Amino acid sequence: MARLWSGEFVNVKVHFDTLKDVYVVPLNAIQKGQDNEFVWIISDNNTASIRNIHQKYVYKEIAVVDNLNEGEKVVTDGAIKLRPNAKVEIRVKKNNE
Repeated sequence: MARLWSGEFVNVKVHFDTLKDVYVVPLNAIQKGQDNEFVWIISDNNTASIRNIHQKYVYKEIAVVDNLNEGEKVVTDGAIKLRPNAKVEIRVKKNNE
């Protein structure tokens, strides 16, 4: 059995899986309910609704989740003020805000 001693080095290569066809959201979009996790979805007519999700992986400030569809908009700020079917105004933050 090979052992490392203090001051010795070893080169290591780590291969991570490449995830395909997954949906990612910022961690601040994920809300925690009593029994589940969810995101607020904004529909085409700018109303809010809740969608239960499951986090599959988390890396830094993003999470891979299930139960979303391509192109759906999720709320990342101000979710505390929402309720189902509430009308929302979409604001895009600029770099200096």
